[in-house]
Amino acid sequence: MDHMMTPNKVLNWAVTTGCYRLSPGCNSCPSYWEYFSEKKDYKPVIHEEILDEPLMNPQASAYEVAFGSDLFHSDIPLEFQRRVFEVMNKAHWHTFSVGTKRIARLALLSFNFDWTENIQVTVPVESGEYTWRIDILKGLPAKKKAVSIVPILGPFDDDIDFTGIDVVSAAPETWGYKRPHNSKWIEHIRQKCMEQEITFSNNTILYSHEGKKSHAVRHN
Repeated sequence: MDHMMTPNKVLNWAVTTGCYRLSPGCNSCPSYWEYFSEKKDYKPVIHEEILDEPLMNPQASAYEVAFGSDLFHSDIPLEFQRRVFEVMNKAHWHTFSVGTKRIARLALLSFNFDWTENIQVTVPVESGEYTWRIDILKGLPAKKKAVSIVPILGPFDDDIDFTGIDVVSAAPETWGYKRPHNSKWIEHIRQKCMEQEITFSNNTILYSHEGKKSHAVRHN
């Protein structure tokens, strides 16, 4: 989430549940661990019964869309994705963060949606191997764009370019495998954000490029 999300809590609007592992960062997903440990099938499922939930909430809130799942999984019908966007468009008093690793699929479908100011796309990029996702994100018509390097699993090249991104977050893996990290990797990302005038978050503090600090939002 980013500075667009002003409330101090983030609500999960679970319009879909289920996903399939796509890259190493998926091993840090709480939903993946829950189903893996219980040896359940985690096939993506849509939940039409909660589509209108944000419209019934009059208090301005920050929503994570399908946290622990992926709205742009190939198993999710385009018509349902359109309906999700229609609700976000109508619920203009809320803000929504749509996280997806399937950014290439979203790029192909993006012309189907109305990209209102209250919608942010967040793409996970766990190491320098996946910076191509950032390049695709930059080309989307979304008005708010974020990069989540959580968990950070490796170093990034010195020429990493966050131009056009609103906020970048980076933090180590805090549970699950708790794979080792080097604190210099995170500091390198923070420094690049400051140089490029991009807001940076370590999932606890937001650092604006002007040097101001504020608390990052948390999930509810």
